[in-house]
Amino acid sequence: MRALTQPWPGAHTDIFGKRVTIWRTRLSPYGGHDVFPGKVEMTENSVIVYGGDDKPVEVLLARPEGAKDLDAAGFCDWLLRQS
Repeated sequence: MRALTQPWPGAHTDIFGKRVTIWRTRLSPYGGHDVFPGKVEMTENSVIVYGGDDKPVEVLLARPEGAKDLDAAGFCDWLLRQS
């Protein structure tokens, strides 16, 4: 992620048909054992993405298409409004 952060292109994904740029993440304290890779889980104030290496990451800063940069809590709110 560091090599792809602002002002560079960022890491991208597609959520609910909208392009989302992920600007900042960190390794999550949550365990990832026996979880399907790609699983996304929301906690009270964060979004956790589980990878195939048992090292989930927490999204700290993201920009959904057509929106401003959102911190973890704002990104959770955005996700809830989309579903």
